[in-house]
Amino acid sequence: MGAKRAAPSPSKPAKAAKKGDAQQPEDKQWQPALDLLREVSSELPVSCADMLRGALPHALATAKADRHAFQNTIIDTLTSLSAEEEERRRAAVKAIEANVAANVAERDEASGQIDERKKEESEKQEERNAKAAIVKDDEAAVQVATVELEKQQAELAEAQKRVTSAVGAKQEFIEKVESVWPKLEVCGFEKKDWRARNKAIDTLIQCLACAPQSLSAALPVVLKAGAPEERVDFAKAVISHANMALKGKTDAMSAEIAALEGAAADRVQAVSEAEARVKQCQNKLDIVMQEAMDADNKWVDANTKVFDLQSSISDFSRKEGQLCAELDTATKVLESLQAVAKSFGNIVEGAPTVAVSEAPQGEEPGTQNEPIVPAEPTEQSA
Repeated sequence: MGAKRAAPSPSKPAKAAKKGDAQQPEDKQWQPALDLLREVSSELPVSCADMLRGALPHALATAKADRHAFQNTIIDTLTSLSAEEEERRRAAVKAIEANVAANVAERDEASGQIDERKKEESEKQEERNAKAAIVKDDEAAVQVATVELEKQQAELAEAQKRVTSAVGAKQEFIEKVESVWPKLEVCGFEKKDWRARNKAIDTLIQCLACAPQSLSAALPVVLKAGAPEERVDFAKAVISHANMALKGKTDAMSAEIAALEGAAADRVQAVSEAEARVKQCQNKLDIVMQEAMDADNKWVDANTKVFDLQSSISDFSRKEGQLCAELDTATKVLESLQAVAKSFGNIVEGAPTVAVSEAPQGEEPGTQNEPIVPAEPTEQSA
């Protein structure tokens, strides 16, 4: 006598399965299929995924030889989706591997260039230092030339000052002589103006300070004597020597002025030469400073290239770590899919251990004459 089907209790209706409830034990054998479906369902419409999720256990529960066309279509569909997904994941792995290889190649190329860039930077640094040393020397040369120019300018100023002083002294001497000598020489003072005459004689003697003392002693006596026509030969000789002394003094002062003017002219020439020397040194310094600036800019460019290359190498290393992590993740994702696909293949080829009922069209599952699976204990029976 066949086993009786368990009927639901009339007192309490059976509870509906809640979303997220644990799978029934007989569904665990189809888990690889459901896992594979979950792996490939990202590109599927929700309705298709739900249809496959409901049909797969029934298709797999049927022995391979007994499966009808629709069941094989369900299995082939998942198999095809799995193959496409595996191809996508393989392509993703290959793309990341290509990125890793390209990153390594670029890093190796940059590493190969770093020594050359550093050598170039070192050469530019040496050139920069050499130009800086030349600038320093030329700055010192300009300083020396400037000091020499200032010295020559000071000497010129002093020479011009001496010329001015000598010219002033000569002019003062001439004015003094002309203020007293013409009148003294002709005895032009009245007797009552003897004080003015004596004062004029004193002024004249001061002008003849460098004359012989005998002349300085005799001249006042002659000038205080009578009129010129009354002078004896000795007195006339004294007047003549006085004129010669005055003229000699004037000529000496003129010669001194000429000598001082010659010295001043030499100082003018020296100043001109010193100015030319300063200008020459300054022009040379300007050229060298421009060359030094150019050398400095070239060094900055070379240094920037080294810095950028070192930064690129660091970026390549960081990027390589990121790509390797991405490759590891993509590889694991591919291997996970392959493992699930393999398990699915095994259950596709193998015989089911537990039958899952598939009702004929128009009949509810569990009502046809098929082997009855004992029901799980209900909450009431428990």
